Order: sequence, then C-alpha cells, then structure tokens
Amino acid sequence: PLPVPSLRSSTMEMLLVLLHPSAFPAHQLSEAESRQCTELISNIYAQETMGYTLLENHRFAVAMEELGETIGKATLGSLAPGDPAIEVTANSLIMTLKKVESGGLKGAELNFPIPDGTTVSIVLPLALPQVLDQLIASDVQMVQHRSLWAAGGEELLSFPVSLSATPANVQSLHRIDFGEEEVFVTLPFNASNLHAADLQRVYRGEGVSCVTWQGDEAGVHVSQPWTARGCRIETIRVALDAAGEEAFGLGSVVCACSHMSTYALSFREESVRFSDPTPEPGDLLVITAGHMLNVAVRAIATTSSGKSQIMLSQLSVSPSTQSFVSSNLSPAIASSALQEQNIAGIQVVHANVSWTPMEAGSFTLSLGLFADGELIEARRWRVRVLFCEHYVRQGDNLQSVANTHGTSWQALFSINTDLQRVTDLSLQQNVRYGRLWSCDPPLHVAGGPNHYQTEAEEVKELFGHGCRIRIAERQPLGDTTLKVGQILGPLDQSQNVTKLVRDVGGSLRQTLSMNPSRINLISEFPLVADLMHSYGDQRLCLISSLSEECPALPY
Repeated sequence: PLPVPSLRSSTMEMLLVLLHPSAFPAHQLSEAESRQCTELISNIYAQETMGYTLLENHRFAVAMEELGETIGKATLGSLAPGDPAIEVTANSLIMTLKKVESGGLKGAELNFPIPDGTTVSIVLPLALPQVLDQLIASDVQMVQHRSLWAAGGEELLSFPVSLSATPANVQSLHRIDFGEEEVFVTLPFNASNLHAADLQRVYRGEGVSCVTWQGDEAGVHVSQPWTARGCRIETIRVALDAAGEEAFGLGSVVCACSHMSTYALSFREESVRFSDPTPEPGDLLVITAGHMLNVAVRAIATTSSGKSQIMLSQLSVSPSTQSFVSSNLSPAIASSALQEQNIAGIQVVHANVSWTPMEAGSFTLSLGLFADGELIEARRWRVRVLFCEHYVRQGDNLQSVANTHGTSWQALFSINTDLQRVTDLSLQQNVRYGRLWSCDPPLHVAGGPNHYQTEAEEVKELFGHGCRIRIAERQPLGDTTLKVGQILGPLDQSQNVTKLVRDVGGSLRQTLSMNPSRINLISEFPLVADLMHSYGDQRLCLISSLSEECPALPY
C-alpha cells in the first residue's frame, strides 16, 4: 500500500488506464510503451513527493519500483541480447548487461536509468587492470542498494550504487584496483533535508566525500564500513527542474575512484586530510620546462582521528622524464611530530613541493598522506609542461596569444600546421574538472600590455615566483597547446645563441624567459646570462615575429 492517499489515487488511476485489458488485450506492453509508463511514474513521483518526509518518499519510491517491475516483466523476454536485464526488489534495483566482451569495457560509458527519473552513469578507464582485460566475456551488473542507505552510521546523500563484473564460471569481481586510472561514477543525490548553509557547502564540495563500501572486507571495523580512500569529487552540479530552473537540494556528483566498488556521497569530512593551500585533486598546474614548480602543501588531523602522527611522503612524477632538478619535498621528512603545533586539538604538517622539468608533456605529480604509517590519500595533480608552447585557455585567440609572446598571429598560424582556421583554439582534449594554476612568471614582452618598471622587478618575477591559482573555480580543463616558436637543436658548443636569435628576428630577453635553465644565468642582479652556449638537452626555443616560416638555418 502507498503511504500517501493523494499519491495512491493518482498513481492507481494512471495504472488502470495503462493496464486495462481493452488497451492491451495481450497483457503485454511494447518496450516504447513500457518506457512511457516509467516516465509517467517518475513524473508523478517527482511532482507529488515535495513536502513529504524522506521516509515517506523512500517508501513511495519502493512502491513505484514494485509497480514498475510488474509492468517491465512483460517486455524483458523480448529484449535483445545486448539489452539490460532488470530486477527490482524492495531493497535494490539490479540491471545486468549479459556477456560483455572485455574490449567493450575499455572506456565504456554505462548509463542506468533509475525509476525516480534520474540516471546513474559509470565511465570505465581506457586502460583496464589485467584481471578485467583478460576476460573473454562477463556479465556487468549495476545495483542501487536501498538496504545500505543508513548502514554504518553514515549520513548518505545518495543511494549507494555498486558495479561488478562476473565472468563465466568465476566468482563475481566486486572490488578491482585500477591503479593510477580512475572510474567516474555520476550519482544523483538529495540534500534537501540539510540546512541552507550546509546545502551551499555541499554544492561547493565542502563537508562531503565520495565514499566506497568496505564493510565486507576482512579487518574492517563494523562501525566504519565506508571509506573515502581512493575516491575524490570530480564535480558537483545542481539539478534542473522541468522548467530548466535550479532545483536546490537536488543534484548530481561525479566521483572519481581508483577501484571498482560500491559508491555513495556522504555528508562528512575526513578527520585526516589535505587542506588549503594544497592543490585539489584534478587541479592542473601549467609550467614552462626549465622553470621551477614550487607549491605549498598542508595536511591536518583532528582529535577524532585517533592518530598520533601524520606525515607527507612518497612524492613522485609519472611517467618518468628528464628533469633539470628532480621532484623534491621540503622538508624531506615532513611529519607533524617534527613541526611546531599551534592549534589545539589539530595536528598540522606543512611542506613545499618543487620540481624543475626539462621535457614537455602531460605528467602526474603524486604525494602521499600517511597517518601512523598508514596511507590515507595519494593526492594527484596534473602538470602540463610547456616548451615553446602556449597553454590554450577559454577565450584565447591567435592575436591574444601573439600579443602575449611578442610575435604575430600570422607567424603562429604558419607554424601550427594542424590548425584548419584561426578559430580552432577552442577545441580541448583530455578534459577534466579542476582549477588552473600557473607556475610561470607573467610574461612582459615588448609591445605587450605590461612592462617591467625596474630590473629588480623583472628578476623577482623570473626567478622568485611560485605557483598561483589563475582560475579559482573548478571547470573543465584540457591540455591543448599552441606552438609559439621553433625548437632548434641539439646545438653544439660552437654555435652562438645570440646570432641564432638575431637571425630569426627574436628578442634576447624573450629568449631568456622562454628557455629557463637552458641558458646559464651568471647573475640575477644585475641580470647577466651566458648567451654563447645552451645547456640541458642542448635545445632552444626561438620566437620570431616574421609572418612566414622561420628561415632554414644551417644547423
């Protein structure tokens, strides 16, 4: 029986019309008719449950699923082999894709419509772990668990959703580690029972965590079956109603997790965690090869954690690459036990991460947070290293990029042969959500909008800068770049850098700013550089203001 009389009457009236024998003599609905019925049920649920308690809504949703099961069973027998099999119970919604080839799982996006009108989406990585990659075929199953809604003392804002793969004659694989790859899970959530201030924090990604179920794992305390380890929040969005207006209290979260499991959104904050000014997961740090990436990191542990010591360690760069100066954590032993604690009840540890890359490309910088020797989180950031390139941001065009680097848009169009037209800069690749950081000094070039007032100011910006947030709001960021000059080399010691710069119509100071560490700095103040030789990998970036291809030179 339905708990709310108005819902009971309107729903039963609709079902009597749809299921009357005169309408369907064979007592069987087509797939399209079944979908239409599900949409009608979802609309009634969405419109009529406003103002009722969460428990009443939950009971009504279960009742709707039971009614939907009656309707849906008539069409299950006629589904094609690739269509999902659906099973609805009072405690779960189960959707199964039968005999999926392992190749079909690579980078696959699985969308599971839920009877309440929302959709759960799961996107698998392109590189699968060996245990999945070697499967010939398996049944892939998504389960929405209502029985785990209040399990473990968590205040969950979403129903838990699990993903598993069951190969033939093999036990179901529920928890698979993806290593450095991530699975992206989109979960609808309902936070309408929170206070307005807490709700605003949720939409900012504060005080909430993407969590996974570990209650079935050996050694896990029954009071803490949910964990945020290996998961992060990619993005949170407010839901839109039928009129396109924001429906505050409802929304969806994209969780990025390093393993296959059961996922949910929890209203809680980890007791041991990274904190400001540490870059957030998914942030993109952009730096020119040869400049030093320098960023401050901080971690805290509250009294409730029960931990006696926290520590930052295991800094790494992947894939491996050549560097002018290898990645470094300072202090080398960054432990709360060795640093002065000024906040009562909270342990704090500070450190600085530095790295001077040599080669251009996309890299991942990773730092581990440990509590009493146990890994709590491996924080990862994307790093885009540029060499003779410009990182393309929203709103960039050839003229604006040319102004920044002291060249012409014609020269840029000439050397970027993959551009079909001058407006192609908006196309982004490998898009992820995050904040944009710049780890380079600002460029002040001749003809540009800004100029150095004194040589001391120039030296400070060139050599005393750190990483700074350029875009504070999380937004989709790709790794598209634009060539801004020609890379020459490897050069030998007999070639004069000054002559090469003049031959292409370049600027000596601009050459110095585009080739940090490749040109030896003799003195910072006064600014004196050795322009007779090149260092590192013996390559140089030269920018020309010529509107045609840079002339061929004998080297």
